[in-house]
Amino acid sequence: MTWIGRLLMTLLSLSLSQLSGGETPTQTLKSGEALFLALPCPHKQCTVSCDGHTLTAHAHPTYADHCLVILATPLEATSGNHKKAITIHSTEGKVYPAIKLTTLEPDYPVEPLSVNPDLVTPPEHALKRINKERKEIAAALKTQHSETPLTSAFIEPVPFKKITSPFGIRRLYNEQLKGRHTGVDLRAAEGTPVQAPHSGIVKMAQSNWYTGGHIVIEHGWGVSSSYFHLSDIQVKEGENVKQGQQIALTGATGRVTGPHLHWGVHIDSIPVNPVQFMNDTRRLFLRL
Repeated sequence: MTWIGRLLMTLLSLSLSQLSGGETPTQTLKSGEALFLALPCPHKQCTVSCDGHTLTAHAHPTYADHCLVILATPLEATSGNHKKAITIHSTEGKVYPAIKLTTLEPDYPVEPLSVNPDLVTPPEHALKRINKERKEIAAALKTQHSETPLTSAFIEPVPFKKITSPFGIRRLYNEQLKGRHTGVDLRAAEGTPVQAPHSGIVKMAQSNWYTGGHIVIEHGWGVSSSYFHLSDIQVKEGENVKQGQQIALTGATGRVTGPHLHWGVHIDSIPVNPVQFMNDTRRLFLRL
């Protein structure tokens, strides 16, 4: 097996000969990217760790003698390069060299936006609600079914017309820097049906101060997807949904400048580019 391919996220497959050769495998990732790492060791016969933190080794969907590890790189700004080491330990005594991983902070642009001033500096009476919702969102993104496998590639939640705001940019609301964009904004007229990109369990289905109508779905392998600014939520927390099932209608609720769909993907609570993640799952399951 050899390199399968790469866009901005990475789908990497290493053969036993590559890992046992004289050169140490290396890989460079940008913050906000994810690494799909296929290793020549069945998932029940090896453990994988990154800088001492154990990573879940999943059964590979195509190759029974390989495991699959998904590693997300945090989006927050870094100063310079950060080097990590991925180590593989076999229960059968095979020795694998460490894989060197270097993460970089790309030059994500700044996007100025004009919104209701209350959504930049909220009124005092809203602060308790906002803090409560932040904790609820964080809890919804903590995956509980990591052993559940993804069974197919992700599909688009709405028909792709245009990305109006890309992943990773720095948001400048009314000339105040207010964090990073942890998803992509997709152009969609109000009332456009939203479909689940993969089967999963609904972890959140409620209206929030900043994100408006908000759904979180946990899919498996530590992967969750999020949808903001919905005008109509059509699923309930705890509900099992199928890929392609209609879950909501798009809208302009929460902190917005107009109707659209914010789509996010998180791996173990770390945001990654959802469009690139979808493309990598397509290559993974289509065996390209």
